[in-house]
Amino acid sequence: MKTWSLFFVAGGLLLKLASAADFYVSTQGSDQNAGTTEQAPFGTIEKAQQSVRSLLSAGQSADVHVHLAAGIYTIQRPLSFTSADSGTNGFRVYWSGTNATISGGLKVAGWMQDQNGVYSATVPVGTKSRNLYVDGKAANFARKRIQRNGLAYTDTSITWSSSEYDWLMSTSGLNGAEVRFISSFTDRYAPIDHVGTRALVMKQTAWRNQLIGYDTINHPNADFGVYVQNALALLTDAGQFYLDSAAGKVYYKPLSGENLATAITHLGIQEVLISVGGTYDSPAHDIVFDGITFVRKTPLRFWS
Repeated sequence: MKTWSLFFVAGGLLLKLASAADFYVSTQGSDQNAGTTEQAPFGTIEKAQQSVRSLLSAGQSADVHVHLAAGIYTIQRPLSFTSADSGTNGFRVYWSGTNATISGGLKVAGWMQDQNGVYSATVPVGTKSRNLYVDGKAANFARKRIQRNGLAYTDTSITWSSSEYDWLMSTSGLNGAEVRFISSFTDRYAPIDHVGTRALVMKQTAWRNQLIGYDTINHPNADFGVYVQNALALLTDAGQFYLDSAAGKVYYKPLSGENLATAITHLGIQEVLISVGGTYDSPAHDIVFDGITFVRKTPLRFWS
C-alpha cells in the first residue's frame, strides 16, 4: 500500500491560492447532489471530474480543489487525466484526501470450505485477475516449481525426456495455465495451449516472443525459478489461490492463523488505476494529487 503525492506542474512555485471552486466527494454521497459542500457531496470521483472539466472549460481564475472524504473508492475503469483536467491561467487543480483510498479491486465474500483446507467463493463469471489480496497481502498463484535445466525449448513447446516431469501430463487443468520464468532482468509469463506427450505446447505468438530478445527463457543471465501455475490441481500450499474465470469461482488455501470469515479479501481487477497524459501540443499539467492511497491493481498480463 502506498500513499502518493503527485505534482504535475508547468514550473514555478507551488502556491495555494484562494479556490475558484471546492468540490466534495464521499462514499456516502450521491452524484445527484450538487457536490459543492461537505453536506451534499458527490458519490463518485468520476462525477467530480466531470464537474471540474465543465468549470475549467469556462476559464479558470483561481485554484480548484476536490476533497475526497475518508473511505474506499472502488473504480470500474482507470481514471484518466488529460489536458482537459489541467489547471490554466497559472492556476492548478488539487485532488486531496484524508484516509481516502482508490481501489481497483473486487471484494470477495462468502467463502465456503471445500476440501484439503481449500476455500472457495463466487465472483462474476468472466472476472479476470492476477492478484488476490487477503487483509492487504497478495497471495501467490497456485503453482509448482520445476527446474529450467531439465527442460528443452522449441519454437512451439517446452519438452522433457526424464520421467521426473511426467506428472505434467496427468495434471488436470493445465490447458490454459501458464509457465513463469524468473530471470535476472526479466519476469516472463507464457500461456499453455495444451499438454502433449512429454511436452507443454505453448500458445502463439506469445511463446515465440519469449525466445527472442535479452535474458530470454532459453538463455537467461540467471535463473531465479520456473513455475507451472494457475491451475486448481496445483493448489496445494497455504497462501495460494486459483481463479476459475469461466466458472466465476475463486479458490484459496489460508495461511496459518487466517480466518476467511473475518478476513477482508479482494481480487485486483483494474490493470491501471490512474493515468496522466496528453500530447506534446496539449499535455496534462498543473494537477496535484495529495494524500490519496492507490491499492489493488493487477499486472498487465492477460491472454484470451
